[in-house]
This record gives sequence, structure tokens and C-alpha cells, in this order.
Amino acid sequence: MDHPFIGDHFSIDDDTSMQHVALKQDKPIVDAVLKTHGLTCDIALQVPHFLSMPLIVQKTDFICTLPKRMALVYADFFRTKVMRPPLEYPNIPIYFMWHQSADSDAGYK
Repeated sequence: MDHPFIGDHFSIDDDTSMQHVALKQDKPIVDAVLKTHGLTCDIALQVPHFLSMPLIVQKTDFICTLPKRMALVYADFFRTKVMRPPLEYPNIPIYFMWHQSADSDAGYK
């Protein structure tokens, strides 16, 4: 659970100097937030879904930014450390999807 470059506090310098794993999208959220403060980061790898991010972080010196609840759930399973980011991030919308054959299922209403 220890990172070779990050101690008990996660700073903006840590955020901008570390290599990131980010969700593959036009503008990764970590990059967008840092740019609003005139900062940049090194997005070393982009992945298609959140689940692969903590696995990559577990096996490398990379870091990633995840929604808090997701990070806390993954932390125990992947033996990773969760730290509050040095900047505020916007709320991330959550979407549900299911096959149309389940439309009448009361659990989706």
C-alpha cells in the first residue's frame, strides 16, 4: 500500500509530477481539473473502464483519480491507498444501463 514517491500527504506537486492512469475519453477529468489551474499532468495510460485503473496502479508507480466510493471499495481488494486529491473535482454523473428485456423488472423503476 506504500508508494515509493508519495508519503502521508498528496500535494499538487505530486499530482502534476506523477504518471497517471486515466479513463479514456476526449479530456480525462484529472487533466481538465489541473488545466483550470494552469497545471498539467502526465497521462501515461488511458483505459476504457474504471476497473482496470486500480489493477494497473497496484502493479506500477502510476496513480489514478476515481470517484471516492469506488476508490474505497477497490482499496481493500487491490491493496491500494486512497488519498484526497489536492484540488476539488466536480461531481461525476452516474448512469445506469440495462438490456431492454429487463424494462419491466421492478428493480429498474
